[in-house]
Amino acid sequence: MAQANSKNSITASVDPTRRHFLTIAAGASVVSVGSLVAAAPADPIYEVIERHRKAILAHTESVDIKCAFEEIGMQGCKARS
Repeated sequence: MAQANSKNSITASVDPTRRHFLTIAAGASVVSVGSLVAAAPADPIYEVIERHRKAILAHTESVDIKCAFEEIGMQGCKARS
C-alpha cells in the first residue's frame, strides 16, 4: 500500500501576492465605476422631459377647467368690441 504524504497534489498552490493584487484591483475597479457614475453630469434630455411633463400637466388642467365651464353652460371670454 502506498504511503500518503502531507503534500496535497490535487490543489494548486496559491500565490498570496497575486491573490492580494487581484483583490485590490477588483476593489479599485468597483470604486472607480461608482465614482464615474457619481461624477457624470446629468443628461440634459432629462431636464427637457421634466419640463415637458410639467407643461402637459398644466395644459391638461386648463383643458379640464374649460370643459367644466362648458358643461355648466358657461362660455369663454367674449370678444371686446
